[in-house]
Amino acid sequence: MCLKIWSVEDGSCPVTIPAHKRLISSVEIIDRGKEIVSASSDGSIKVWRCGDQSCLETLTPEVGEINDISLFPGSAEGSGKLCSVSSNGTLSLHNLGQQDRLATYRHTGGELTACTAVNDVTVIAGSDRGEILTFDTRNFSNDDHFD
Repeated sequence: MCLKIWSVEDGSCPVTIPAHKRLISSVEIIDRGKEIVSASSDGSIKVWRCGDQSCLETLTPEVGEINDISLFPGSAEGSGKLCSVSSNGTLSLHNLGQQDRLATYRHTGGELTACTAVNDVTVIAGSDRGEILTFDTRNFSNDDHFD
């Protein structure tokens, strides 16, 4: 699937990036559009430099289809934290620019469908059961399972 960047000034599509093998499920913009992070149902998260359309980083959390991603406030060009949620109920925290997964947590109550990082430590996620879940990431360990 292609990632297309459209001009808000004239409606043209100056950039098309062959980004993922399957559906692109979420996109985040970094540093005023200089970089873009995309997530896909192919299970990958990629960081792109818009200027030369190069892939700077590929994260593969190995948790199934990625449903949504969210940058933590203060994330800047090439660095920062990102959270992702997946079809198997996993919430993952990533360090951008270091190809480092900080932690992975499993929600045993079903699929996580949406997420947003509201500040440096809090993530809110939605589930396929209509639940709204709030997480304090300071209290997680890699063995956490939550209902």
